[in-house]
Amino acid sequence: MQSCHKEENPAESVAEKFLTCMYNYDFDNASSLSTACSQKWITFQASNVTQEELDIKSCIGTFSKIISTSSEAINDSITKVTCKVDNVAVKSLQTDSIYFTTIPTTVNVVKRENRWLVKMEDPLQSEK
Repeated sequence: MQSCHKEENPAESVAEKFLTCMYNYDFDNASSLSTACSQKWITFQASNVTQEELDIKSCIGTFSKIISTSSEAINDSITKVTCKVDNVAVKSLQTDSIYFTTIPTTVNVVKRENRWLVKMEDPLQSEK
């Protein structure tokens, strides 16, 4: 008997959890899903979140969520995963206001000792 749903891809699952944590400002859980060398970039991302962003996001109850995911296996231990993340808080440089948008973001997920982890080479950037 065949199943109607696709088999779970562990690299995609880790990327989805990681990006959901990052865009919802849950940096501790994002850290637990990443390599040790990625910590400096998570700390950097966290240092750039303003109190206004935290207040607006929690006040209106808008949480970022994954709406689509695709991946490309580079080899047995590296997968490039792109997730389209909805309800991401973005600060406009022109108006200094915060708005919510959908952002495609790509991360590399690497296999370390039978565990998939996100490896950040630099701060997260959308593909826009």
